[in-house]
Amino acid sequence: MRSPGTDEHKSRFLLNSQATHALMCSLSQEDYSKVHNFRSAKQIWDTLVITYEGSFEVKCNKLSLLTCKCKLFSMEEAEDIKTMFGCFQSIMNELQSLGRHYANYHHIDKIL
Repeated sequence: MRSPGTDEHKSRFLLNSQATHALMCSLSQEDYSKVHNFRSAKQIWDTLVITYEGSFEVKCNKLSLLTCKCKLFSMEEAEDIKTMFGCFQSIMNELQSLGRHYANYHHIDKIL
């Protein structure tokens, strides 16, 4: 008779194997080489998060830099409105991806 611990262990092993397989299949060659020796999907995921999002300190520094860029943003001398808006939108998108959201009136006010 099997013990419940054995069934639970087998179930966790299978879930980890499936998650690991799904992650490995979706990685580029470069990312694969960073994580191919890891045994758990959690290790793989955590490594990829740090690689692409950075640690808490990195996020704080990026947020600070982008907030400063947003405050100091202005149109360059020889820049057309389309290029200027593209640069502004890039800054705002990066801020939003880091969790800093601004209302539409802020966008309009900054551009005007």
